[in-house]
Amino acid sequence: MSALTITVPQEYGYVLLSATLSSLVSYWHAIQTGQYRRRAKVPYPNAYATAQEMKEDRDKYLFNCAQRSHITFLE
Repeated sequence: MSALTITVPQEYGYVLLSATLSSLVSYWHAIQTGQYRRRAKVPYPNAYATAQEMKEDRDKYLFNCAQRSHITFLE
């Protein structure tokens, strides 16, 4: 039986760093979106505030911006 040898390039650390930082940014987006949701009082399961609500309340507009940013990042 022969031993399995895996060779990892020296630059592979950049791959791990990229994956880790992407996860952290995703968590940060989720936290920001949750804070904006609470401030705007947009209940679950609504993904966004309506256009009329956004015109009347700046917090709802900012929530929609945060939500779109988070969803775009996840795509």
